[in-house]
Amino acid sequence: MNAGEPTTDLDRLSWEMAPVPALLCSPDGRCLDINRSAGSFLGKSLEEIRKCQLSDFAVHDDLSILEQMIKKCDVREHAGTPELMGIKSSKGQVQCLVNVRSLSPEFSNKLLIQIQEIPPDLHAAKSNSESKLHYTDDAIFVFDINDRIQFWNSGSRRLFGWEEKEILGLTVTESVFSNTPNIVPLLKSLRQAEHWSGELGAVTKTGEHRNLETRFNLLKDGEGRLEGILAIVVDITEKRAVEECYVRSQRLESLSTLAAGVAHDLNNVFTPITMAVELLRNVDLPPDEMEDLLRTVDGSIERGTAIIKQLVAFGKGAEGENIVFQPKHLVREVVNIVQKTFPQGIEVKSEILRELWVIRGDQIQFHQLLMNLFLNAKDAMPQGGALHLRAQNVTIDEHFPSFDIDLDPGRYVQLTIEDDGEGMDKAVQEKMFEPFFTTRPVGRGSGLGLTNVLGIVKSFNGFIQCQSRPGEGTKFDVFIPAIFEDEPKHLEYNPADHRGNGETILIVDDEEAVRDTTQKLLVQNGYKTLKAVDGVDAVSVFGRNQGLIKLVLTDLKMPNMDGISLVRILRNMNHDLPILVVSGHPDEHDIEMLTPCASIHVLEKPHKSADLLHWVHRLLCKDQVPM
Repeated sequence: MNAGEPTTDLDRLSWEMAPVPALLCSPDGRCLDINRSAGSFLGKSLEEIRKCQLSDFAVHDDLSILEQMIKKCDVREHAGTPELMGIKSSKGQVQCLVNVRSLSPEFSNKLLIQIQEIPPDLHAAKSNSESKLHYTDDAIFVFDINDRIQFWNSGSRRLFGWEEKEILGLTVTESVFSNTPNIVPLLKSLRQAEHWSGELGAVTKTGEHRNLETRFNLLKDGEGRLEGILAIVVDITEKRAVEECYVRSQRLESLSTLAAGVAHDLNNVFTPITMAVELLRNVDLPPDEMEDLLRTVDGSIERGTAIIKQLVAFGKGAEGENIVFQPKHLVREVVNIVQKTFPQGIEVKSEILRELWVIRGDQIQFHQLLMNLFLNAKDAMPQGGALHLRAQNVTIDEHFPSFDIDLDPGRYVQLTIEDDGEGMDKAVQEKMFEPFFTTRPVGRGSGLGLTNVLGIVKSFNGFIQCQSRPGEGTKFDVFIPAIFEDEPKHLEYNPADHRGNGETILIVDDEEAVRDTTQKLLVQNGYKTLKAVDGVDAVSVFGRNQGLIKLVLTDLKMPNMDGISLVRILRNMNHDLPILVVSGHPDEHDIEMLTPCASIHVLEKPHKSADLLHWVHRLLCKDQVPM
């Protein structure tokens, strides 16, 4: 039976003769029907089964696993992922793969449960070609304590391309997980854990990359000794590709929503700068008032720089580096953007724990997660209201005061975003994570925001829950696993007045204001300068003064000849020439081209005078100052 309960004599015969033990249950877990295989496996007749609950057949320690599987199926049609658990059979307690699937509404959302026994001896599983595990659609394989593959079913062959005779005996780190980052420490950690689930990258026999939803479970013998690890994987590559399209679409939607507010805020940044310049030009001010004006200009520039960097990071794309990071800094940045750009009728408050635990993931996706939840809250308050964010550390255990938490026990960073807007009824909540579902009018959004949120939360191996009622607002709680590694330390230095000794520096920039300002700064600090308007001019000036010029300071994006081409030519003329590249927004290709070169540093605009002087000094004194 594939789609529903048997409705004809032929259906009934197919159901009865199916080789895999199967049960039909009501949504609350009450047993309604079984096939012959299930009756034999469980040692029950149809009459006896109808007096039982599905939970009666789960061993006590695994009862919570079965309950969670049923919960996931209680609303709409759902194809579950098999879980390893203990089942009370006619032979006693045995380890089985259990899959719970919800059927379509025409079958009253009944549950179909399929049970596949795991052979107690891994070697028996390997040699038994008739094993039911061989023929399941899911990719299932087993590897021993030395990570060597001992069992490989047909689903694995279809997904990865290796035949059973080719793969058996190979380690997972030299086959399916050969290019998977951090797979070795993950496999080591499995020895101390009962199971692990999450998303992993893998490769096929032909070298094709696949994204897998993966679950590892320990296999032990009768005396509790570890025999191996069972892997159940589902290919979600296409699903991730579609989600990336959703993310890009939602990013454009979010940027358009923020554009007007950002433009307003940048105008607020530039206004005090313009006024201060006029005051400095036309009025003789006392020194203390002059200093106040200069501080105002400096602070306004820093605010504008921060806004631009946030927007650049936000618009870069879905992919980023999977690293350990401190989330509180990004949370504060997003709250700052929201406070400055949301309508004045929305009051934004935040409570951010001073020492949040660190997490692992993509910082840009984390930024997107917060922005989408904030934008969702804004749209729920068209007349204004209160928006509250809390960020805290929590420990999840059986005593945690919440409901329907599908999380392993452990430590998590909890993010709560709560609004007092319109709220949602149950019908909307059931569909809110579905792609393209939206309650907004046509043309006012793609309906991808919460879809992206769910995908990003899953990429962090986290969980999201929602509480809402019409007219009473909405609260989203996001739980992200904490990582107990040392928080990344950022290199810091105290800028000092590193005066030059008359060294000549060639300044290359197509912006006259930048050239002139940089020249004044360097001359004031003991350097001599030459200037060029672009790469072609720079090659000419350097050729005439090659023995004199000790360092080149160049922009990256210029007409006629860009900074990358200029660097190549100058390094051919003088391989040891120190070069400081300054750019408003260097892309990844630029960084890759410049990284292999020694004595080159990339400094991002806008920068402080102390930063520029610091790097000029380091590049000139590379033998004395560690690089």
